[in-house]
This record gives sequence, structure tokens and C-alpha cells, in this order.
Amino acid sequence: MAESTELDKPEDKEADAKRQAHLARVQHIAAAGCERQAVGILALDVREVTSIADSFIIMTGNSSRQIGAIGDAIKQAFKDDNEEPLGIEGLSEGRWLLFDLNDIIVHVFLPEMRQLYDLERLWHDAPRIALDLPQEALAAPPSEDDVSTQEIPVQEVYKV
Repeated sequence: MAESTELDKPEDKEADAKRQAHLARVQHIAAAGCERQAVGILALDVREVTSIADSFIIMTGNSSRQIGAIGDAIKQAFKDDNEEPLGIEGLSEGRWLLFDLNDIIVHVFLPEMRQLYDLERLWHDAPRIALDLPQEALAAPPSEDDVSTQEIPVQEVYKV
């Protein structure tokens, strides 16, 4: 009888399927922002640094109007995934939108607000989740002078 591997166990296959579904949701939300010309898009795996979520998605819009359009696209992505956010903040101000999906928190900033709150520095211990988006939409990798995050491929984010 052949030895079973970790992923041969039903509970491991189920956990892997949940992780892959989570990553697909992260990608879908990031792509929705990209479709509305969001820039500096970044996804962080925050499971090991906080209990409030598994992933953060951070992106920037260049005007309040664009932030609203990005927010509309993200809300549509939730609907496409048959999800209802736990909370949405900042829609009326258009300077910083926050979407709480329980396991995913999405931040959409004006450039000056993103710089002010500097979430990348605050969560510098969280590894980046690789996103399949055009290079010009992605956040610049951290410089060697930064307290950097480690970019890891999507497949390795949730390895058992």
C-alpha cells in the first residue's frame, strides 16, 4: 500500500481548496481595481501578523471621482462572488475607501492618504501575494533601503 501524502487527506484537500478560492477572490478584487485604472496595487498575506484578516489589498486612485469608480468596481466584484461586505467606509469622502470582507480588507487611497497612513510600512512583516496584473498597475517592489516585505508566489502563500 502506497504512503499517502499530506494532500491525500480529505481535510488537507479541503483546506487547499479554500486557500485557492481565497487567492482567487484576492485576484478578482485586485483586477476589478485595475480595470478602473487603480495603481500601486498590492496584496499582503497578513495571517501571521494580525487576526483581523487573512489578506489586505491596497491600491491608489488619482482623484475622488476615480476612487468612487474603483469602489463601484470592487462592489461589483463582491456581487460577482456572491458576497456581501461586512462594512464599507469612506464612500462619501472619496479619500480612502475601506471594504471589510472579514478575511479580506481592501483599502483604496488617494496618493496623499496612502502616503500619510503608509500601510506598507505598518504591515512590513507581511509577505506580498503575487498578483497577475499588468506591471504598471502593481506597487513598486520595496527598495533595499526599505524594511521590505518578501514577495512570494501565489502558490506558496498557502502551502501547508
